[in-house]
Amino acid sequence: MPSQHPIANISSANSKVTMMSKSNGVKSASSSLVLLFRLIEANDWNKLYNMFLNESDDAACRTFQYLANIVAKSSNFSGMTILHAVSRFDPPSILVKRIIELCPGAPAAQDVLNRTPLHVAAGTGAGSVVIKVLVDAYPRACLVQDTDGRTPLHMACDTSTELFEDNRGSRTVRETPSYRSIGVLLRGSLDSAIVEDEDGMSAIEYALCSDAELQTVRLIQKAAQKVHVRERDAERKAKAEQERRRVSDIETNYEKKAASDIESADKTAARQQFRASRRSALSRSLIRNATAA
Repeated sequence: MPSQHPIANISSANSKVTMMSKSNGVKSASSSLVLLFRLIEANDWNKLYNMFLNESDDAACRTFQYLANIVAKSSNFSGMTILHAVSRFDPPSILVKRIIELCPGAPAAQDVLNRTPLHVAAGTGAGSVVIKVLVDAYPRACLVQDTDGRTPLHMACDTSTELFEDNRGSRTVRETPSYRSIGVLLRGSLDSAIVEDEDGMSAIEYALCSDAELQTVRLIQKAAQKVHVRERDAERKAKAEQERRRVSDIETNYEKKAASDIESADKTAARQQFRASRRSALSRSLIRNATAA
């Protein structure tokens, strides 16, 4: 069972808003935050979009950015962002895209459990379209491990995952892991197929425990095989490069020694030639002296 987020439900989030308004002097924003969270809990996406995200209403969009910034920076929400909260309820992909446009850093944000919005979406059964929007926005999230060592792929493969104490309104009851969602996550990172969590479980083991369809299991298996093949190829290339460098070092050292030997031999030959020349000159001088006498 994965760790559950301290913000158990939207109602508790609203209580955090009340606490925050008293302690941080943002009372004027508290009513808007309460409304925003209530719309999220009610899955009233049309109203939420029209009130806070409508492209034709600059003031509303600035208000949303202001509220999102308050939530992201406040310790009262344990690292949760508006995108975390929305991702829990499988919202329309257009709404997720709009939030990311207004808050570009949100897809990379991690809560106190090191979970990104992608973890939340994958762990609550969001549709593959929403998963794709989050993956495209921040592919690195596919390899982020939470405090339990779980990646979003672990979450998607474990249908028993419950990220929140109160799962009202969220799609956590899943019959089998979604083939499409898992495919999107693997396209984001094949390496996630071989990552093990703190319990030593990989994604494929959770998929098997969740009675995943055969095609889903094979999809993860193929991804894991590709990673292992790539790792073996990289290991072979590394060993070949290491051997090449070893041979190159041997050849370089040999060439240096040969050059040194040649230089030494040249010096010796030069000295010997000089000495022979001196002896020859001395002999000629002695002969001339003897002839003169």
